Amino acid sequence: SAPPAVPPPPSSPPSPPSPPPSLPSFWQTIAHQDIQAARFPNSARTSFAAGMSADDDAYMALPADHESFRRDGVYTFRLTYGGGTMLAAGNPDWLTSTWTQTNWVTEGSPGTLTC
Repeated sequence: SAPPAVPPPPSSPPSPPSPPPSLPSFWQTIAHQDIQAARFPNSARTSFAAGMSADDDAYMALPADHESFRRDGVYTFRLTYGGGTMLAAGNPDWLTSTWTQTNWVTEGSPGTLTC
């Protein structure tokens, strides 16, 4: 009996996956809130502004030039929040999550979101 047929090799190898976007070399604080001390005012829902300094208990200031923060077609965000047992910035009481999204934070949806 004849040996089983072997399929021919593909005409070209599959493309490698795209590399993840590069992380920023620095992080800019666009919002900060210590809910034990202050809350964002209702006006921040539409103005996206609160406080005067990132050191304020409730602060939000989105950069006007947000397109300059887009790298490889996505924006990269990091959220640091209290609680839990994972280490973040050397403090076991803080957790950090990083993600990318194709739309800016003021748009109705994040677009393509990758965690």
